[in-house]
Amino acid sequence: MIIVQFTSGLGNQMFQYAFYRFLQELYPNVEVKADLNWFHGHKEHNGYELENIFARKDNPGFHIEKASIRDILKVTGLIPTFLGGRSGPFLEKLKYYPNRILRLFSREYHKQFHIHQMDYEDNEQVYKKIQRLDLEKNWYFSGFWVEEIYYKDRIHSLRKELSFQEETMGKKNKDYMEKIKNSQSVSIHVRRGDYIGKYKGDFCLLDMDYYKKAVDYVEGKREGELTYFIFSDDKEFIEREFSWLPRKW
Repeated sequence: MIIVQFTSGLGNQMFQYAFYRFLQELYPNVEVKADLNWFHGHKEHNGYELENIFARKDNPGFHIEKASIRDILKVTGLIPTFLGGRSGPFLEKLKYYPNRILRLFSREYHKQFHIHQMDYEDNEQVYKKIQRLDLEKNWYFSGFWVEEIYYKDRIHSLRKELSFQEETMGKKNKDYMEKIKNSQSVSIHVRRGDYIGKYKGDFCLLDMDYYKKAVDYVEGKREGELTYFIFSDDKEFIEREFSWLPRKW
């Protein structure tokens, strides 16, 4: 059995889903399941969103097979946060002590079959290791898996499985979608919010020089008039700091 942990906001969940499907195709004769229990003990962003958005009758390609408590205990040797709601954060703290005891007896064994992907690994090496798994053992994967190497070969399928329903977009979003489709559109993402709040100092905030160099690079690669669509959670910052950028929405 292979279990993939899902965590964090919608963007990361989509990358984790892509990795989950990558493993299912790589090992078609092995059970590959999703551990969703992280969301019971953490109240980040909007919680677990994948099924609410993508599990629809008109989108049969999307599918999540959830790992049971028994599956997770078997593969990790640890008790998951199996209750949600108000009980979730309390259980998250309560399970610390029994899991600490469980680690004393099984940590070294389970550790060798747990692959945790961070930003600093050589992903070529991680990728090669994943392709040579000992399928006699149970494996647990955690991380974000944002590198293209994990989804580039099935990008067309993923675009169908992770397709948003246009009927629920609302007029404003539909108008923007039409503008994007009918122009030489370039998207710019500027995350502020928790990067200057809760996670201040933990993540890199890109300075304006970075964005100016990026725009110069794109302008040099494309002919004709480009239109820039800026996605951000800080409208005032965008209006103030991106005043130099022409043709923007």
